[in-house]
Amino acid sequence: MRLLPGVEVSFIGADDVLDRAFHSSYDFGLVMLSLLIAVLSSFAALEILRRMSASEHRRLWVALAALMFGLGVWSMHFIGMLAFRLDCAVAYDPWVTALSVLPAIVAAVVALQLIAREAPSTVQLLTGGAVIGCGIGLMHYSGMSAMRLEGVLHYDPTLFALSLLAAIALAIAALQLRAFIARGVHAHKGWLSSLLGGAVLGLAIASMHYIAIEAAVFLPADPPGDVVAVSPTTLALGVGIVMSVIIGGLLLFMRSGERIVRERRRADAILATTRQGFVLIDEEGLITRSNAAMSRLTGLQPAELAGRGRGHAAGQGLGPVLPDAQGIGGGDQIARRPHPKRQDRIG
Repeated sequence: MRLLPGVEVSFIGADDVLDRAFHSSYDFGLVMLSLLIAVLSSFAALEILRRMSASEHRRLWVALAALMFGLGVWSMHFIGMLAFRLDCAVAYDPWVTALSVLPAIVAAVVALQLIAREAPSTVQLLTGGAVIGCGIGLMHYSGMSAMRLEGVLHYDPTLFALSLLAAIALAIAALQLRAFIARGVHAHKGWLSSLLGGAVLGLAIASMHYIAIEAAVFLPADPPGDVVAVSPTTLALGVGIVMSVIIGGLLLFMRSGERIVRERRRADAILATTRQGFVLIDEEGLITRSNAAMSRLTGLQPAELAGRGRGHAAGQGLGPVLPDAQGIGGGDQIARRPHPKRQDRIG
C-alpha cells in the first residue's frame, strides 16, 4: 500500500515465517527522552497559539507553532528509532529521513489554523485532532521507510490500524482537554491548558510510534541495493541539533512572548482608563481596537469599529494619527480625539 509518493507499506503475508524475524529490544533512557521531546514540542505549539491567538500576525505564529510541532514529532520518532535495537545493521536514507518531517508540519499548519480561534467549535477541534493524528501517522511511516537494513519490513495490519486510531483519538482528546481547561482557568494560568493538552498530545505521538514499532516485523532477506545512507551516529547528531533548535526556540519565544503580552496589557489598561477616545490602527489603516470612550463618541461598539478604515475615524472628528512610540500592539498606531480646547494646537 502506498501512503505517499515513495512511501510503501507492506503487510505480513501468509507465507512469511515470523520465527525468522530479527530480535529487538529498547533502550529505556532513550524511550523516556523521546516521550519528553514529544510533550515539550506539543506544549510549545499549543502555548504559542494561546499567547498569540489575538495577534494580527496570527498566520506567522501558526506557522511557527506548526514548525515546532513538526520538528518535535520528527525528533521524537528518530530518538525512538535510536532506542530501538535490532540484531542487524541499520542505516537511514538521508533524503527520505529529511523529507519525512513534512507530513507532520503540513498537518499541523492545517489543524492549528482550525483551532487558533479563541473559542474553536467542537467540529473544528474534532477535525483538527483528526488531521494532526493522520499527520503523525504519515510522518512515522515515512520515517520508517527511510530504514535501510539487511532484511525486509512488513507490518501486522491490526496493529498498523490501531496505531493510526490511537494517534487520532488521543490528538482529539488533547485538543478537547486544552479547550475545556482554557475555559475554566484564570488568564494568568492559561499555560496549564497548554501543558495538559501538550502532555496528552505528546502521548498521542509516542503511543502511535511505539504501537507502530510493535506492528513492524523485520525479516531477513538479501541486502538491498546500494543506497546512500547515514549511520545511527550521524542521525543522532542531526536529531540533537533539531532538539537544540526546539528548546532554544521555546525559551526565546517564552521570553519575547512575555514581553509582548505585558505590552498588550499595558495598552489595554491605557485604553480602558483614559477619558479620551482612542483607536488602534494597523499598517493598512484599519482599526483593530478601540476603547469605551471612543464608543461613546461614535455611538459604535468596539466590534463595530474593528476593521473599519482610517477614513471612518477621521470622519468622527479625530485628530492626527500618532506613531506608536510606546511599542504597543506590534506596529499599531493610535488615533486620538483631541480635547475641544486644544484642537487648534493639534490641527
